[in-house]
Amino acid sequence: MDIVTSIADRLVPFEVKYQDTPITPARLKGMRQLMTERQASQGYVITQRWEDFRRIPVMKPGKHSKEPQEENSAIGEAVAIPAPIACYWMSE
Repeated sequence: MDIVTSIADRLVPFEVKYQDTPITPARLKGMRQLMTERQASQGYVITQRWEDFRRIPVMKPGKHSKEPQEENSAIGEAVAIPAPIACYWMSE
């Protein structure tokens, strides 16, 4: 986990994945661990690629394969945000 902040009594994790590779639920191990331990339901992933701008389910440990998952296997979600948008958003 790269950054953890508190916003209105809510724990908010940020993970930076500034690489030219797709962001998948399997690559969010640190976020998954923190969200499980601290019961956070949403986090953010700062990415390099514009095409990664989307919501990504954060799955229970061992549930991040490409196979269809049961509805309750997600512990929360991460919103992948390209770095230029994240920088603008954080500067406001």
